[in-house]
Amino acid sequence: MYMPENLDEPAPKKVYTVIPAGTVAEAEVIAAAEKLSSGGKNQIELTFCIVGPEFAKRRIFHLLCWEDGRRDQSKAACKAMGVAIAAGKALLPEAFMGRRALITLGVEVYNGKEKNKIAWDGVAPAAPADGTPVDAGDVLPEEEIPF
Repeated sequence: MYMPENLDEPAPKKVYTVIPAGTVAEAEVIAAAEKLSSGGKNQIELTFCIVGPEFAKRRIFHLLCWEDGRRDQSKAACKAMGVAIAAGKALLPEAFMGRRALITLGVEVYNGKEKNKIAWDGVAPAAPADGTPVDAGDVLPEEEIPF
């Protein structure tokens, strides 16, 4: 337990080392919220928690965006997690809660510090509890994604 010398002293910050790029880990969505980008575009911010044994409880943040070049990445992430999407239907953040996926991590520099991110094509279906492998095509058929 941390006991400060004086009450004005801030508690030390926990320093995490960056997980190496290319690492694949099973993770669960523990938070999802609608968010506006700096350009005013609708996004869904997902917080993944690695369930691991290695890197357990580490959190990775990921934005789903339907604009411009990020649409295909967001569609692939939805498909991998079994979240149905359809043109003209609202995609609610709650649809992602508790979903598991295998995430492939990358590393980026943000505000001068290295941090983890999910690689461009880094969301794949997680195996069910019985360990049977899942084919992404079995989760959400391509023909059910109308755009």
